[in-house]
Amino acid sequence: MKLRAAAIAAAAFAIPDAQAACMLGHPGVAAEYRDATYVVVARATDIRPARRWVSAGKHRYLADGEWKTVRVDRVLKGGPGQTITFFDENTSARMPLDVGKQYLLFFSTRTLTGPAPPYVNTCGNSDAFPAATATLGKVEALTGRARRRH
Repeated sequence: MKLRAAAIAAAAFAIPDAQAACMLGHPGVAAEYRDATYVVVARATDIRPARRWVSAGKHRYLADGEWKTVRVDRVLKGGPGQTITFFDENTSARMPLDVGKQYLLFFSTRTLTGPAPPYVNTCGNSDAFPAATATLGKVEALTGRARRRH
């Protein structure tokens, strides 16, 4: 039992708490919209392999991943600017993006331990179009914004 607890504790520090593999479950659209800093329809424009230092609680480690940039086509919440660049660590919590494809993305800038650079919770409702169409309709219903073609 002690070994299992130690393994769970080690895993908790191995990946950022914001991107832990769905340990906090899957939020509904309304909850994720409420908690998100930005909600956007955006097109992936650049993906570059990268390494960077990542903080997880009191621990820091060098993480392999990708810098991903999206061009914002439509803002549904927040004020993100015309592009958003974010680091996506190579873990099971990674947000798969393809350059040129359009996505509905829920970005957060907070984790359980405080402020953070923008990230996408892959346990949430972010998705590529056309699969994201129904979720976009729910977001538009929440915001009262008219539906536009994407």
